[in-house]
Amino acid sequence: MLLGCIVVIAATLRLLRLGAKSFWVDEATSYAIAHLDWNGLFDVLLHERANMALYLTALHVWLRLGTSEDVIRGLSVIVSVATVPLFYVLAKRLFGARVGLTAALLLAVNGYHIWHAQDARSYSLLVFLVLLSFLFLYRGIERSSSTAEHAERVGSSFFKNSRWDWGGYVVTSVLAIYSHFISLLVLPAHVAAAACLGWSAVGRRRLIASLSAIALLALPLVALIITGDLNKAVWIPQTRPRYVVSLFVAFAGKGGWPLLLGYSIFILLPLAHTARTHPTSVEGRRVLSLLAWLAVPIALALGISVIKPMFVHRYLLIAFPAFVLLASLGLSRLPFRWIRTAALIGLLGLTSPGILNSYTDPREDWRGASQYILAHARVGDAAVFDVAVGRRLFDYYRDNSHAGVAPEVVFPTDPEYWVTDAQPNDGLAGTLAPRFERVWLVRWQGSRTLEAPLASLYDEVTGRSFLGLTVFLYSSRR
Repeated sequence: MLLGCIVVIAATLRLLRLGAKSFWVDEATSYAIAHLDWNGLFDVLLHERANMALYLTALHVWLRLGTSEDVIRGLSVIVSVATVPLFYVLAKRLFGARVGLTAALLLAVNGYHIWHAQDARSYSLLVFLVLLSFLFLYRGIERSSSTAEHAERVGSSFFKNSRWDWGGYVVTSVLAIYSHFISLLVLPAHVAAAACLGWSAVGRRRLIASLSAIALLALPLVALIITGDLNKAVWIPQTRPRYVVSLFVAFAGKGGWPLLLGYSIFILLPLAHTARTHPTSVEGRRVLSLLAWLAVPIALALGISVIKPMFVHRYLLIAFPAFVLLASLGLSRLPFRWIRTAALIGLLGLTSPGILNSYTDPREDWRGASQYILAHARVGDAAVFDVAVGRRLFDYYRDNSHAGVAPEVVFPTDPEYWVTDAQPNDGLAGTLAPRFERVWLVRWQGSRTLEAPLASLYDEVTGRSFLGLTVFLYSSRR
């Protein structure tokens, strides 16, 4: 009953204002790829962008239900809501029903998780699959304990059942990697977590065999990522110490320092208790396994970033469930029910800013910019987008607004051209002035390739800023 109420709360928070925010560039990339036919989709995945292949394939099928913003984001919502009861199952298995309900509730109201639930990207699916793979791992390690070794000797079905857990672990881990390449960093965390749990000889052999199968099945994607996607990740900035702090602020629900402080206190409680009393007890081992789950991917991301920057908050959602689960354990282990209740109410109160932020924190306002252009366009106008996927966004909002007049898009000329790092060269300006009296330029994130050349060729320039981009109109008096 309580879990059902928590799931309803989670669904309500994730469906609220689902279509209120404009698509941003990354969502447009998802839509641009997923809406292609099967041949076009596989061509892009094989030759251009293999990351998120699982999500993009699922979204391709999902688009048959509709192409409005709320419908497209609905796939992420469903997966995000399904993660809440799955989180309960994992937490209950490790620490009991009370911790399970607390963990499910904290996840349901986490502003960071809500934000990604309303984003047409693969991150909700990533969290779900990483959670599921850890659940199978815990089950496999437990059932491959010394009891399982005995069961193997006597021919019990107990050991045979553990093979389903290891099979599920392989499948979900591979699917997680195909949902986002960053899931590769989870595999070392699996090894560390399994070691903390106290694996048996059988469990160790099973894990090695499972990791070998995962590596073999993930090899095609890894090859495509190395030869393609990694070369496009030039937008990731150099890692700064403050990025680590802001990561944990996000994990706590984007509610600011007070909420992070509350989470930190509750996380430290089980860690301190484990270090002080029984680090080798069943609960102590499980606490250490969660710490490994949290720390290993973050440490690896920091280490790799010394060579190639990759410390991105949403990438490290692979460690996010461990953070929430450790806090849930600390809160649930407080003495006396009234203390636990008061602490939970206080923590829930601190989540409100993060929840509100998830609804009011759009990345870019392409909807507003497109509507502005369509409202002021004249017959014979031209339009240029300094980021190629901007055309896909403009076309999307144009088609949904049924505008009577729309400018001719001269860059990119191909409406299916979606590569985000393609930009027009300054020589394009000279070809526009003889043909068009008015040119719209949409500038994304500060690129200024065409501003000066167009300004030198046209008599008047007006501009209007939108969140994340600026729209310029260059006009001639002739």
